[in-house]
Amino acid sequence: IQLQGDVAHDQSFVARIFLLARLRAAQHGTDAGHQLARIERLGNVVVGADLQSKNAIHRLSPGREQEDGNAGVRAQALEQIEFADRLGFDFVWEVEHHFLEEYSHSSAPEVFFGAVSQRTKNIRIAHGVRLLPFQFNHPIKVAEQAAVLDIISNGRVEFGLGRSTTVQELDGFSVDYERTREEVREATEIIVKAWTEDILEYDGKLMKIPPRRVVPKRIQNPHPPLWLPCVAPDSYEIA
Repeated sequence: IQLQGDVAHDQSFVARIFLLARLRAAQHGTDAGHQLARIERLGNVVVGADLQSKNAIHRLSPGREQEDGNAGVRAQALEQIEFADRLGFDFVWEVEHHFLEEYSHSSAPEVFFGAVSQRTKNIRIAHGVRLLPFQFNHPIKVAEQAAVLDIISNGRVEFGLGRSTTVQELDGFSVDYERTREEVREATEIIVKAWTEDILEYDGKLMKIPPRRVVPKRIQNPHPPLWLPCVAPDSYEIA
């Protein structure tokens, strides 16, 4: 697994990742030597590996020197995720970012995860996170997309939600900075209602939805687990 930034020079960290991979490959009877040789040749897919909770985190990030660019980096990411699934990793997390060239090219995680769902069997498929201010994503569409993913993955979706804090993204989608927290709160309520209630109706301060039946429904009960990144007291209260 090729790492970028300061961590790429932390040989002890890299060594521990490969040691974990070899140990888990041995436990699962996979061809660790062949797979690790292939993984070491991969390009600039940025991967974080939490060795205690067995989380794999992707933010698709092709470098300028990578000849096959975005197509290649997605193929590499899928291969890594398949390998992580065979090694027994618990989660794969995928970000949603826009306009952040070379930092993250993961602008459609719901589409990417459709491919992941069909190439893995056990690993939990985790959004980390979907951007919920209304200008980024309409909450009904997000609910529908997550429900479909939950169905085709046989109930493996974990749903992280957030609002973004970068000027590139917020200004690029004409997001009102002052409304983001309230929009995320209302969007979350709408999404959960869409998953759990036969007829969705919502009368919020910022969004109003007439009675509609949202289909399909998720298969996890009561719904996919929810996650929220928190760096401020207001976020703790929302969580």
